[in-house]
Amino acid sequence: MDDSHRLPLEKYPSPAANGNKESSHSDESSNPEETGFSWDEYLEETESTAAPHSLFKHVEISLQSSLQPGMKLEVANKHNADTYWVATTITTCGQLLLLRYCGYEDDRHADFWCDVMTADLHPVGWCTQNGKALMPPDAIKEKYSDWTEFLIRDLTGSRTVPANLLEGPLRGKNAVDLITLDSLIELQDGQSPFQFWIVSVVENVGGRLRLRYAGLEETDSYDQWLFYLDCRLQPVGWCQENKYQLEPPAEISSLKIASEWRTALNTALAEAEKQSLPMEVFKDHADLRNHSFMAGMKLEAVDQREPTAICPATITKVFNHHFVQVTLDDLRPEPCSTSMLCHADSLGLLPVQWCLKNGVHLTPPKGYSNPDFDWADYQKQCGAEAAPGHYFRNASCSRAFMKNMMLEAANPQNPAEICVASVNSIKGRLMWLSFEGLPHVPPSEYIVDVESMDIFPVGWCEANGYKLWAPHKNTAHRKRKIAIVQPEKQENVPQMGCWRKMDLISGFSPAGTINGRYNCPVLFINHRCFSGPHLNKGRLADLPRSVGPGKCVLVLKEVRILEKWEGVRLPRSVFQSWNFYGSFSSCYLFKR
Repeated sequence: MDDSHRLPLEKYPSPAANGNKESSHSDESSNPEETGFSWDEYLEETESTAAPHSLFKHVEISLQSSLQPGMKLEVANKHNADTYWVATTITTCGQLLLLRYCGYEDDRHADFWCDVMTADLHPVGWCTQNGKALMPPDAIKEKYSDWTEFLIRDLTGSRTVPANLLEGPLRGKNAVDLITLDSLIELQDGQSPFQFWIVSVVENVGGRLRLRYAGLEETDSYDQWLFYLDCRLQPVGWCQENKYQLEPPAEISSLKIASEWRTALNTALAEAEKQSLPMEVFKDHADLRNHSFMAGMKLEAVDQREPTAICPATITKVFNHHFVQVTLDDLRPEPCSTSMLCHADSLGLLPVQWCLKNGVHLTPPKGYSNPDFDWADYQKQCGAEAAPGHYFRNASCSRAFMKNMMLEAANPQNPAEICVASVNSIKGRLMWLSFEGLPHVPPSEYIVDVESMDIFPVGWCEANGYKLWAPHKNTAHRKRKIAIVQPEKQENVPQMGCWRKMDLISGFSPAGTINGRYNCPVLFINHRCFSGPHLNKGRLADLPRSVGPGKCVLVLKEVRILEKWEGVRLPRSVFQSWNFYGSFSSCYLFKR
């Protein structure tokens, strides 16, 4: 009798359910000073490098603003009170926009930054509707004789900023920020593509969602962890529009009677009507491409239940042009089959002979009698054909991951845990990761696709206030060198202007008060601040927690040469225009 293993719905005991308080995450437990783990020191000690943030496409997308470059809007004219002009979005950084007034063409000298939360911004057409004057900036007002004709030509075919991104609850927020606790989403069943059930968001960790089934609010034993870009997630109402079923998954359906499930569903639908999740949340979901698989075709697949092996598998069912069922082969008289709901671009699906071509061991099916597995003999024995290689996504794409690169990755056996991981080897689009922070078990190696949304760049956990399972014993003991200088004769304080408090500085140590007015104290870097137009929030997490004390020039030089700071790529012009002025309790930046 078949004992089908329903992969996506497999129960993962949560830390709370296990009664293991150490497993529950908090800001304190993710603090390197509390755990004794430092990524900087660990990378230095192991002579490893952090995988570049650009390799984690899903994380990069999660940091993007809903406002896209090229979008046009109306903005207050800085030099003419009570007038406005149309501007183009050049780039975005969180809630900051770099704008250029229309008419400047490729001239960027007048580009300016503004905060979408505080600036006087409006959708195109707002001035006409509200009787406000549209007037070009003085610097270019003589450039065209007929500005009305220019605007008509410039706006024709262009993208404009939707009104809801400049006002109301969506203003200044990216898609991840819009997903709040108790938000409701429809989740596709792990075995049937036509069956969904409503889940609520219990946690949102940088776009990684902990989801709980409607009707099971009293238990976390069946919680699911998915990144918000996962194709299994749809807005509430999507099933009804597409005539799909809203039914609880088979694994949990026996926990309640039918009337209780109906009550839970009606309650969830009523709540969703009161506060629906904005469609902006789903704007970056990738469209599924049509597959060409046929039932009975053979392939190789990563065992998602135990992602340590690649096994022969079969297309056992074709649902429609998007979804198929893939089952790992089991030749025993009473097979224990592992089936997966897959689509054309599902991770871990590989063409026949992929392992042979890449020098990877292919685990024979259970019950296979011959000591050495041979695809030709096996296909003849089964009377099945191999799925053509072009049916699969690019199997050679490695995304520039390299051996010994470090990253953070979700534990396949308990997705609530994110661990320190290193790349042991790469074959095509598959990586063999060594999980070095798993609790209570020796280091393990798992197979992960380079496009998996369960892997994250170094510092991601700390940036999002989530616990990182670090190696049990941190071998890095060397302390970071800091710039320390002897007191020198006081120099004249430079003339100060354009004062503003540095956003990245959160506090200072009295140790920096040597010749205090002219030497920089310890600079503590706030990893959770809004990073502004020059810094990437993910890369900011790579920086050390502090630099200094010492002479201002030397401390700034120390900051400049840090490899992690180089990864942030602060423009040279910014450094050239900054000077530091220190005091007992604060540090300011000012321009010459």
